Amino acid sequence: MLVVGGKQMYSREQLEGVLLGKMKLEILAFENKNNKLGYGVKLGIKVRGDYDFLEMVSQSILLHWGISLPVKEQENKTRKSPVISTQKLKHIEALLDCIPDLPDSKGELGMFREAFEIIINGEHKYQEGFDAILEIKELL
Repeated sequence: MLVVGGKQMYSREQLEGVLLGKMKLEILAFENKNNKLGYGVKLGIKVRGDYDFLEMVSQSILLHWGISLPVKEQENKTRKSPVISTQKLKHIEALLDCIPDLPDSKGELGMFREAFEIIINGEHKYQEGFDAILEIKELL
């Protein structure tokens, strides 16, 4: 445990462990008439928990990796618990670069990285890539 500016923070290794154990990886498929397939995809990463815990995670991510992911006091109107979340590809890429390629608690991180690569390479715009992402989505 680190103390920075009077605030407790996770060490880099502790933070990696917290994220490997607590992060929820999401692939969202949605209708998009502007896309020639008629559908689009988004990736998301969420961490849920107690507000104080999430604040410590958020501050530790900022300290160690320079990524600003503030805690939202409630996820949405129906899920009123606090959350850290992002769908921004630059944040997802930065987090994936920082988290070691180790087994996560649900065995999903490797598949999520595959989906991320498909999207970064633009393969999701074609039927084969889109289908590959849907297969991964079913496994998550």
